[in-house]
Amino acid sequence: MVRNTYQNIVAYLALCFFGILFTVFGTGSSQLSSVWDLLYLSFYGLTGQRFSIISFLYYCIVFLGFAYLFQNHLSIVLNERIYYQLIRYQSLYKWFLNFLKFALGVGFLLLISLLCVTVVAGLIGGKGLTLSLTIVPGISVSLLIYHFFINGLLQLLNYVLISFIVIWIWKKSEYNLITLGVLSVLSLPILNHKLIFPSALNSLGYLSAKELVIFQITVVLLIYLIIEFFLIYYLFKKRGVSF
Repeated sequence: MVRNTYQNIVAYLALCFFGILFTVFGTGSSQLSSVWDLLYLSFYGLTGQRFSIISFLYYCIVFLGFAYLFQNHLSIVLNERIYYQLIRYQSLYKWFLNFLKFALGVGFLLLISLLCVTVVAGLIGGKGLTLSLTIVPGISVSLLIYHFFINGLLQLLNYVLISFIVIWIWKKSEYNLITLGVLSVLSLPILNHKLIFPSALNSLGYLSAKELVIFQITVVLLIYLIIEFFLIYYLFKKRGVSF
């Protein structure tokens, strides 16, 4: 079992921020006129319109990397601290609710940090703060922010809950990487062009499709979250804690 050390977290954040800087000062950055163009291109992710191995790898580092760190944290909690924490919270459901709040808080903090670093790096790189997305005409900045934060947070929560279910059922850390591998494969446009799998749906590249697609993604992610919550409830009822 790999532990989340301070060095691991710092290395993860450094890779996240380096990817943004690469977009700011890399080849083709002169075509970006605002920090919102930079945000869009940095977290373009995967779509059926355009596939880039660099965008794919960076997406995996940022979002699946977040899930990986959470998997390690959860494995430690379930193997070393769960019974002490259950005494503290006096209920498996209260414990899970606290875990959920922690996951949402950390996910929101990550997205805020990525946005702030993007804006600051963009300003340093000479990009403007104009409320327009010139790289994708017709798309408002408000829709960009909605997709980045709302769908981004829902996507992160899906990754966390899917990991939670896998760990709770199989209780083996080696399944962590298998889970992330499956999610990364399911995110490929050739498999997920119909937006039926809860993987990489927060890719900002989907903004180039119809506006309705962004809200469709929200619905899909919410449906999967409801399914995952019901499955977790079932696992708690039938299995309880057996670590």
